[in-house]
Amino acid sequence: MLRRFGLLLVVVALMAVVGAVIAVERAHNPRRAYSDGLARMKERQYAAAVINFADAVRLDPKFADAYYQLALAQLGVGQARPAYEALNKTVALAPGHAGAHLALAEFLLAANQPARAREHVALVLTHDPRSLGALLLLARSHAAERAWEPAIQAAQRALAAHPDALEVSFLLAALYTATGDAAGAERTYQAAAAAHPAEPPVYIALAEFYYAAHRPADAERALLTGVAKAPGNPSVLLTLGNLFAATDRPRDAMTEYEQAAATGTRDPRVVQQVAEFLLRQGKPEEAGALVKRLEDTPAGTAVRHAILGQIAAGRNQLGEAEQEFRAESQAAPSNADAHFALGQILLRQGSLDGARIEFESAANLNPRSARIEIALAAVHVRQRSYAKAEEAVRRALTITPGDFGASLLLGEILLARGSTDAAVAQFEPLTQQAPTAPEPFFDLGRAYLAVNKDSQALAAFEEALTRQPAFVAALEQIVAVHLRAHAPDRAVARVQAQLARQPKLAALHTLLGLVYLDARDYAKAEAAFKDAIAMDPADVQAYLDLGLVYRQTHDQPQELAVYEQLSKLAPRSPFPYLARGDALEQAGNHMDARAAYEKTLELDPRLASAANNLAYNYAEYGGDLARALHLATQAREALPAAPEVADTLGWVYFKKGEYSTAIDLLREAATGRPGNAVFHYHLGAAYAKAGQKPQAAQELREALQANAAFPYAGEARKLLEDVGRP
Repeated sequence: MLRRFGLLLVVVALMAVVGAVIAVERAHNPRRAYSDGLARMKERQYAAAVINFADAVRLDPKFADAYYQLALAQLGVGQARPAYEALNKTVALAPGHAGAHLALAEFLLAANQPARAREHVALVLTHDPRSLGALLLLARSHAAERAWEPAIQAAQRALAAHPDALEVSFLLAALYTATGDAAGAERTYQAAAAAHPAEPPVYIALAEFYYAAHRPADAERALLTGVAKAPGNPSVLLTLGNLFAATDRPRDAMTEYEQAAATGTRDPRVVQQVAEFLLRQGKPEEAGALVKRLEDTPAGTAVRHAILGQIAAGRNQLGEAEQEFRAESQAAPSNADAHFALGQILLRQGSLDGARIEFESAANLNPRSARIEIALAAVHVRQRSYAKAEEAVRRALTITPGDFGASLLLGEILLARGSTDAAVAQFEPLTQQAPTAPEPFFDLGRAYLAVNKDSQALAAFEEALTRQPAFVAALEQIVAVHLRAHAPDRAVARVQAQLARQPKLAALHTLLGLVYLDARDYAKAEAAFKDAIAMDPADVQAYLDLGLVYRQTHDQPQELAVYEQLSKLAPRSPFPYLARGDALEQAGNHMDARAAYEKTLELDPRLASAANNLAYNYAEYGGDLARALHLATQAREALPAAPEVADTLGWVYFKKGEYSTAIDLLREAATGRPGNAVFHYHLGAAYAKAGQKPQAAQELREALQANAAFPYAGEARKLLEDVGRP
């Protein structure tokens, strides 16, 4: 026994030595680290692969392929900037590395630098004139500049070199579509179908083309051909179901979905499509029951959370939806759709920064999604980051050249950036591209207003109304033009003319009431708002506007009665309580106002205006300053450019004794609202506390000049005397 035990010790010792040698070899062998990284990439373990490839380039700083694979792994975990740096390192070490050049071209194209992207493409084509990836990028780079002819030529060249590559046919057809050559697009799709009769994606793409061209019957024929050529293929069956659902044939849609589900009962993709159809049909319980099939399938975990998240979102249970989508993104961290869905929920909750982060993650994971880029652009617009918004929407247009929605958004961003001529140039072609759509005319009118071309603006708004008589936003702009020209009678007449055409449209009665309210004709305003409520008893805004009539006529009992009635009609709406809080605040009933704001936030925890008002109430009338800071910061995140929010947050910091931070915010507020006496008073008080007496005196004088009788005028005069003393 002792001998055997001694031998065992020797064997164990030898194994330890061998293990140590192997570990040392791994730790110092860049090729081994590279090989491990490739194995991890095959398993889609991108985070682990990043570590392996980083080890490889650390051990061998001239290992070009390791830098390239490092970049791909970093893209897999959403690390775009380090990936870009690794790709540049790759081509510095290996100038002829085609994969790295093409990846860099993708980066540059996404950054709206198509000319620079073509430089990398040209290097690849010099060595390989038939490179599929390079030819596709060449076509897309020209399309990004709306240079359709060279884009089509590049795609045709790619198709000649690679007639079996379906993605080339699809790109060429998309380019024909963008130029209005529907016949060319149809020929291209049909040729692809003839060349690849057993490939389901061909029939799906052809059907989508027909559907976009308002030819649903042809779309159905294409998909039925696909079903015949590839019987039992769930993708074709699902697409056929989607077509039937979109053309108001829910029973036929369900038949196709059931067939698709029968081909893959536990296939997460099939279950997800069918469940989402059930959700669209208003059957969340059936959708929830369906995804139970996936409870014990690891591959279906993400899909189950996705559907449960959609069910919660549909019920407006945003907290629960957020939890489900977070679980989905954890189960499938490289799934762009999971991050996108989470971003949408965060957006609904008012978390702009949170939504932006998730959309950015989604875009990194799927840089070819126009939908994600457009959503990211919209968040940047709300945060007034217009340069970033423009970059994002231009990336979307490189993905889907000529897309109407993205093109319209680009014009709106240009208008917001003050590039009015560029905005007009963007909107005018869209009025031809979609001549029945009111939006391009509406935005064109807004652009004309920005340069004081009122007559042209009015004509554009009228064109929008001609195309959609219920487009009240266009009529609101027409009314605003007349009111700015001190012509209230014309404003009233124009609204009444529209009412004659659509007497039952509640929004028109509301607009008429607002015109009368602006003219201080309170009796007619009251009657108009009551007419709106009679037309649509669920119109929350009409009740709120009626409350404004009573506020301006100092009839607080009537005003509060309106909000009480509204809270019973819409018990889950936060707005009656928010309006009640404002009314009580103005009447000096600060504690009851506080309770109303608390109720508002109970119903909608992300409502920035309520958070702002409650934070100010706490700071000004005594309360938890830590909670006030949290609320004001939340409001600032949602409304980063609002002077009122900057003033509230600054005043909270003032109350906390953090005067330097307070001054920065209060200065921003006073600059944004130079005629607001309270904002100047707050800034003056902060300067005084910071010992900056000249600046304090200047702000206090501006406060009193703006309004000598504002609520804090007495305090301002006393403080002005104090800072004037030596």
